[in-house]
Amino acid sequence: MDEELKRDEGGAVAESSGDTDVDRLLRARREIDAALQRHKAEFTVLFTDIVGSTSFFDRFGDTAGLMMLERHNELVLPALAEGGGTVVKTIGDAVLAVFTSPVAAVRTAIQIQQRLEAYNEDLPAEEQIFTRVGLNFGRGYMKEKDVFGDVVNVAARIVKACAPAQILVAGPVYEAVGKKGDIRFVKLGSTALHGKATPEELYEVMWTSTERYERLRQRLDAGERGRAARSLLGRYEILDELGQGAMGVVYKAYDPMVGRMVALKTVRLTATGSERDDLVRRLHQEAQAAGRLEHPNVVTIYDAGEADGMFYITMQLVKGRTLAELIAGRSLLPLRQILLLLIQVCDGLDYAHEQGIVHRDLKPSNILVTREGTAKIVDFGIAKIAEAGTTQAGAVVGTPAYMSPEQAQGGRVDRRSDIFSLGSILYELLTGEKAFPGNTPTSILYKIVHEDPIPPRVMEPSLPPSLERIVSKALAKDLFQRYQSCREMQANLKAALETAPATARGLPPSVPRPAVKKTPGGRLALVAALVLMVGALLSWQQGWLSVGEPAPAPSGPAVPAQRIPSPTATGSDTAPPATAEESAAKTQPEAAKPEATQPAPAEPQPGTTGGTTEKAEAGEPAAKKASSAAAKPAPPVTSGRQEEINRWLLQAEQYTEQGRYADAVFALEQVLRLDPKHKQAKEQLQRVRQMETLRQQQPR
Repeated sequence: MDEELKRDEGGAVAESSGDTDVDRLLRARREIDAALQRHKAEFTVLFTDIVGSTSFFDRFGDTAGLMMLERHNELVLPALAEGGGTVVKTIGDAVLAVFTSPVAAVRTAIQIQQRLEAYNEDLPAEEQIFTRVGLNFGRGYMKEKDVFGDVVNVAARIVKACAPAQILVAGPVYEAVGKKGDIRFVKLGSTALHGKATPEELYEVMWTSTERYERLRQRLDAGERGRAARSLLGRYEILDELGQGAMGVVYKAYDPMVGRMVALKTVRLTATGSERDDLVRRLHQEAQAAGRLEHPNVVTIYDAGEADGMFYITMQLVKGRTLAELIAGRSLLPLRQILLLLIQVCDGLDYAHEQGIVHRDLKPSNILVTREGTAKIVDFGIAKIAEAGTTQAGAVVGTPAYMSPEQAQGGRVDRRSDIFSLGSILYELLTGEKAFPGNTPTSILYKIVHEDPIPPRVMEPSLPPSLERIVSKALAKDLFQRYQSCREMQANLKAALETAPATARGLPPSVPRPAVKKTPGGRLALVAALVLMVGALLSWQQGWLSVGEPAPAPSGPAVPAQRIPSPTATGSDTAPPATAEESAAKTQPEAAKPEATQPAPAEPQPGTTGGTTEKAEAGEPAAKKASSAAAKPAPPVTSGRQEEINRWLLQAEQYTEQGRYADAVFALEQVLRLDPKHKQAKEQLQRVRQMETLRQQQPR
């Protein structure tokens, strides 16, 4: 045997006979690998990349672009040196550096982002510099002044997956750094990197306070995303941005697995550790529950998942417009169209409720209308998902203007909450105004819980009484006075559809509808004119308005009643709103005059006498009422102070009729605080106190 073997010059044992070329090549490969291993070392690779540098050069030219690169290098390169890193190379707007310590590399990345944030603080947006930073840790080859290996390739791909001002690190970096108290990570999960066959476990470094970081992320996410994950989220190819909401962004995306277009909605997650895992589990549960809904009037949810630190949901992509878009900046929709759409919405809602799912955030922007006129409800379960994803205890999730009283108070929500929201939508479609307007969420929620809206037929006299009854019941504060199912509400809507006029609110096509300016001032102007119309308000508070037949109109050609337009701040041709005192002497403010013709009311309007309210005398001609209202000019708009006075007066009237004398006293005191000489408030305050005294003297 010894004679058959001999050693080559390198000491390797080779067969003296039968040694093929393949054997010799394999032997040489093993020898090369052994030599390379002796030159292989562990190190951390840090890549930086300037966001939007190419477009910067295009917009401002080469000189400005080179100056921008110089400013970037003046901030980044010293930080790398101070952190113990070695700059391997700079390639255009990118910098490659290596560190022996992963901890030092991560801390240097944090320093880079903090220095850039300080630099950007006082600069206009177009001059600010943002960079992406990607890090990886592992064994690679170092030859002279260059580095090679998979550790470098992965780091380069990670930086391309970064958002502006973001630091992403691979799993080995996170494991090597360990639980350093001053370094906080957010797990993003497995992410598919462009050009890499297997997903990579990524972590996001929180390089500043949570509050500051969230504000920065929201601002940057609203602009150029600049990350591959925005063009590839999970398996979905992101094609276009459709809109943004409180939770995240909605994209048009393509699902290559089944070959279809989808709408993809993201939910950003900020929790960490076990709390985050629990949130993801709950999000999956809610998405799966909503995904079981299959109905022609419900947008179908296809899939839910997690990628790049975000939870996402994919759903049916519907071609059409939202109900909010249909009613924005135009005259009111015809009654028949409104009823046909709401009947379909009731159908979809009732189906979901029967499956045990409540929408929780029903509003015009969550109702899509296709080109064929089909209504589809979107975002079923999304509000519950947002509630699950929030980190604020006791947070109320939803849109204030359409919340139910129980939802506004953080109470238990069931199908009747959706019915209240649907009532608010119907009110807005019928009148062009929100049922509960307000300048702040707090004021809106207060009205939803404590106040009743102005009756729809006061806002829009041409509406049929049956529709007012439907709105009244849907908006009942008491859950048990409200519709108990959408099927019940739908039956009433179908009955109203049978008698609904085909034209817009019964107006002849030749009579143009005055433009409605949806401004807070216009709303308050109407409130001021209706301060003492308590007769209608009282019956509304009880949940029902009188539905008796209107009194016959005076003889002669009747002109259809026109809506009172909202006055503008300056240059308005319409009469400004009357003050509370003036409204006591008027039954109705002067209406718009498109052809200098005074409209005659179609039915008696609530009147006022001496500051107390009463129904108009049945024998008094309506024409006399109208001429009396037109005879006295309305005083000019004073200010927001007068608007506040009008609001308090209306509150006082409502509280008085409800027997809530202490609340009425408080409201009137607020009027006198604003205007100590207000005659009506003084007289009304005296009467309310007398009524309170009489009630206290009554035997219990």
